[in-house]
Amino acid sequence: MESFKYRAFISYSHKDEKWGKWLHRKLEGFRVPDILVGRQAKHGKIPKRMFPIFRDREELPSSAQLGEAIKEALEQSGHLIVICSPNAARSKWVNQEIKDFKAMGREHRILYMIVSGEPYAADHSGSKGKECFPEAAKYGVGEDGFYTNSRAEPIAADARENGDGERNAFLKIVAGLLGVGLDDLKRRALQQKHRKLGLIAAASTLATIATIVLATYAFMQRNAAEDSRNEAEVARNQAEASQQRAEKARTQAELSRQKAENEQAKERTVTNFVTELFASVEPENAKRMDTKLVRAMLDKGAGRLEELDNEPETEARLRLTLGSTYRSIGAFDQAEEQLSKALPLLQETVGANDLRTIEVMNELALVHQAKGNHKAVESLLETVLETRRQVLPEDHAETLRAQTDLAALYRSQGIYEKSETLCSEALDKLQETRGEDDPLTIRAMIELASVFFDQGKFVQAKSRFRSALELSRIKLGEEHPDTLRATARLVRTQKELDEFDEAQSLWESNSELMKKVFGEDHPETLAEKDAGAEIIAARGDGPDALEMYLEILRQKERSLGNMHPGTFGTMEAIAKLHFEARRFENAAFSYDEIFILMSQKYGNEHPETLRIMNLLAECFMMEGKYDGAFTRLETALETETRVLGPEDPLTLRTQVSLGELHYIGDRKDLAMEIFTQALETQERVLGLDHHQVTRTRDLRNRILAEQAAAVEEASENEPSDTEADDSQAAVDIVTDDPIDENSSADALPSPDSSPEEDELKK
Repeated sequence: MESFKYRAFISYSHKDEKWGKWLHRKLEGFRVPDILVGRQAKHGKIPKRMFPIFRDREELPSSAQLGEAIKEALEQSGHLIVICSPNAARSKWVNQEIKDFKAMGREHRILYMIVSGEPYAADHSGSKGKECFPEAAKYGVGEDGFYTNSRAEPIAADARENGDGERNAFLKIVAGLLGVGLDDLKRRALQQKHRKLGLIAAASTLATIATIVLATYAFMQRNAAEDSRNEAEVARNQAEASQQRAEKARTQAELSRQKAENEQAKERTVTNFVTELFASVEPENAKRMDTKLVRAMLDKGAGRLEELDNEPETEARLRLTLGSTYRSIGAFDQAEEQLSKALPLLQETVGANDLRTIEVMNELALVHQAKGNHKAVESLLETVLETRRQVLPEDHAETLRAQTDLAALYRSQGIYEKSETLCSEALDKLQETRGEDDPLTIRAMIELASVFFDQGKFVQAKSRFRSALELSRIKLGEEHPDTLRATARLVRTQKELDEFDEAQSLWESNSELMKKVFGEDHPETLAEKDAGAEIIAARGDGPDALEMYLEILRQKERSLGNMHPGTFGTMEAIAKLHFEARRFENAAFSYDEIFILMSQKYGNEHPETLRIMNLLAECFMMEGKYDGAFTRLETALETETRVLGPEDPLTLRTQVSLGELHYIGDRKDLAMEIFTQALETQERVLGLDHHQVTRTRDLRNRILAEQAAAVEEASENEPSDTEADDSQAAVDIVTDDPIDENSSADALPSPDSSPEEDELKK
């Protein structure tokens, strides 16, 4: 039987002190599964706890040998655990501790854990600084403490992300200390977790009983209060017999009544507190609470999740709740972090097709949607919809919810025909199975109205928004978040229809309700302020609109930070205001500022970063800075083709913009080739009536018209039958596909005109 004072000695470089502390805390806090305790293993009977563990906390004196206290601790330790890193490889103390432990004849009791660097990197030229194994780990050591000629091959637990990961590396160390297999340890830990869940279920039952007891107590108190009121009435009746006793009785009765009402009020407060305490964890309710308070509570809860290392399924569920709640208050980076950690945990424990896993994917997709990363959203939502269709009925609420979410994604990309088809199908099924006043049906109605809005079909959009709003008010109430969102959409539709007074009045009342429900600093409240500035700008008061936008921007930077999607939205609105007022230099400055911030936050390959680069290039084109526009568009097109694909709407838009530049540079054959190729793909992906398709068609027709005019002019100068036929054929082509006089192609400068003439035309 072993009689060591310490279970293990942790050897590490003091530059890796955080790893030493982490491992020390984890080992001493680890509870060995009950089923393993007392069992005879490789190193003797398995203990209940691995305590104590020795960790050197002080720097050693500057001598060539280890201190006596350290040597004594090594001798009294059952194992040596070496934290391997380039720092450890350079530490003479770590190396000496390994040598001394091996000299004691206990080489088989040394456990290695890699936290950084590369094993055997010193054996390769140019990689010596990356070596993580100390020299003594790689060679045998004799009883005299000197190296032998035998080469050691240490097997290590790898805590790096590309290795075992922290959790599995830690379990490997535990298995080595206990002298059991890793699979056996994991299996026993899982069995213990199931027993713990049973205890949790029992505790939940006790909590339910406690709630019933509390409710019973409240009921008894209400009865007592009712009795007190009855006694007061009796006292008042008896007081009528005697004037002197009556006054005293009335006073006593009033006191009894007040006491009874106070007791009732207290019981109501207690009951409401218990109810709201459990209800407040729901993400929907978090929207109605103070954003900063909710954020503080979530941050505190997130910090404690590391305590659930051995309960991955429970940890995943909590991370899902945290991620959903973070998303509800607009904290998208924190939401993405929690959901990204929850997803692999559920994939490993319950499987990729489990509905809980799919729910996490759905939430993660909504976070990416809020951050404008439609490529990541599309992959996730298509998987969510496909899996729900396999597991659930076609008309199940969650299946139709996923279909509506996918329709919203296609709408944001400008793929309106596909979006409208998906959304209409979902809406029909929801109305048939759940009724028109179901919250999910109302949400689908709002999404379909949004498809019409984005296509410029404002009359249809207004009718549908108004219907959805009335249903939401009746079913959910004036202050429900979905009602407020439907109102916000209707405000913007009225603004587009030049119904400014109605839009202004509705916006003012909705803004006040949003402050009340969400709070002043909530992203949705701040986003609604943008709508007010939009109305002012639409009325033609640009300076006042700009002043309001700047004030909103300052408030968003204070509340959300300068890199929040909501902040980017206001910055883009300011840039658009400058562009529409033909202040192209100011617009370019604003777009460039957004581009720099997005590059820092998302990287240069994110769809939103690429979209802003397109808008910046458009400003340069309007300023006549064609070289700058060409450079940015070429860079964007290469990235979009590689990352988003050649048929992505943003890729096609960039391609057409490059064609415009070739047209301006009198490279019309190349421009014609680009327009023809892009138009064929756009018509297939976006549909024949899409505004981008119309723009490309008009640009192509302009070149065809110029070619036809040139042929006709040549025919008049040198008439011949062949040239006349060619001229008529070109004219026929243009006639079959007429030019849209309102298209953006008319804004392009003619190669034969001067910049001054173009400016006068504009």
